[in-house]
Amino acid sequence: MPDPSMFSRFTVLLLLLACTSGAWADGLYAGVRLGHARVDVKHDKDVFYNAGVLDAHPGGSHTSDSDTQEDSINSLSAVLGYRTSLGANTWVSAEMAGSAYSGSVRGFLKGSYRGGSTPVPSEQVFPGAWKAEKDHSFEIHTRLGYVLGGHRSVYLLAGLAWLQTTMRTSFDNLASEGAIIRGTSRKTRSTTPWVFGAGLEFGSGPHRLDVRAQYSSWDIGFSTGDGNAEESAYVPSGFDAEEIGLTVGYVRAF
Repeated sequence: MPDPSMFSRFTVLLLLLACTSGAWADGLYAGVRLGHARVDVKHDKDVFYNAGVLDAHPGGSHTSDSDTQEDSINSLSAVLGYRTSLGANTWVSAEMAGSAYSGSVRGFLKGSYRGGSTPVPSEQVFPGAWKAEKDHSFEIHTRLGYVLGGHRSVYLLAGLAWLQTTMRTSFDNLASEGAIIRGTSRKTRSTTPWVFGAGLEFGSGPHRLDVRAQYSSWDIGFSTGDGNAEESAYVPSGFDAEEIGLTVGYVRAF
């Protein structure tokens, strides 16, 4: 997967292609995009025990904590769309895009952990490392554009994505009888976030440069255990993400 340093070389190449003369025609187009997004993830962890499980909490127990981290995720996308004119200076297009991602957001939820090697008691929030990854997505967009002149167009974008993610959480706790309970959960989940953005197109011929800023937010959740024993606390885990990114793309009209 390309890293952010490739954007400058890729953009220069596309600017050269975009200088090709000729008129932009309505119809099919295809392209490829490089993306770099800053993703902010908040990880929430709750720990539940039912009544009668813990001697210290005969009526049941509920504790919670959260951790927020931010990191970069890169993308490589293939695009297929259809564009048609609405008037002298306006146009609309519908497009599909498939994307693969590289990178992740990681953190460590401290819970009740305050240092040392001894796990926290079972009635507290279990500490542990966590990781959020975007695997791949399929998106459907609509773009509404306006021709500025000079072979440039601006546009607004709205769409819906089907996103597959992989989430990992770990825990480290101590049962009342002194047994250390450790484990890791890895779950693959999908979600359907909305995508919004704005962009700028350059070029009047079949070769075009497309620079786009996009925003989306999504959330994933899963749970483990049932809360009926110290070894099987009911632990819901949630991941709430917000991301804003920049993509640079090459588009070829047919």
